[in-house]
Amino acid sequence: MKYRLYDKYGETKVRNFLSGSHDLDGTPKKKNWRPNYSVLLTTLENSNNISQDESLALKTIETDGNQGMHDLDEITDSLETEANIKLVYAYSRKLTVSLYKSIHKNVPEELNDAYNGNVNADVLEEHFDFGEVLEAADNFNNRNQYILISPPNDKNTSVDLKSSLARIPWSFILDFDPKTKGQYGLFTAFGAAKDSRVVPLVIDQYENHVSLPISTSGGRLNWLFANGLSESVGTSCSDFRS
Repeated sequence: MKYRLYDKYGETKVRNFLSGSHDLDGTPKKKNWRPNYSVLLTTLENSNNISQDESLALKTIETDGNQGMHDLDEITDSLETEANIKLVYAYSRKLTVSLYKSIHKNVPEELNDAYNGNVNADVLEEHFDFGEVLEAADNFNNRNQYILISPPNDKNTSVDLKSSLARIPWSFILDFDPKTKGQYGLFTAFGAAKDSRVVPLVIDQYENHVSLPISTSGGRLNWLFANGLSESVGTSCSDFRS
């Protein structure tokens, strides 16, 4: 669905729409809100940039699949039945074929092999097992406190990953990106400017003694701009030792 929206409206508008900051027509959102599977499907159907077969497949996945699998905000205890898994699998394959046909390419052999169950474990790419992180972090239980460290440049981090990270109840974020408030920055992706829980913290590089007003109250998110902010004079340090 996201590919079809990118094709119709362009990367910038869709990125802002998916992050919850703007509508597709460019109108800023009054509150932080992210479109779920149902909204994406309705939006795509209204765009007239989807075939009937694709629409049917996506609707079937929505109605017959486990909602918790495609809507991250949806909490559900329902389990997938074998029949539903096979149905979603079949429609997923149809969507894959349709997508590659629309861009005038053949479905990669690796994908065909995967759908046919012919997967060679030796050629599988290593992937990050987030399940291990969840287990180690007690599923990010609200009774605990969690710290996120963000690098100076995270342009390669996908919007989807940032959206997922935004749902974790962080207590402290150590943000090394001076452009974090820019279009693709973490602060923007989190919708932090409109989040009353956020306590922004900036170190003035010209002060010898700094006392940060860190909040210790429950539910607050301390956000330290460790490399300052590019738009705020006197906060960005070119040398981390200064």
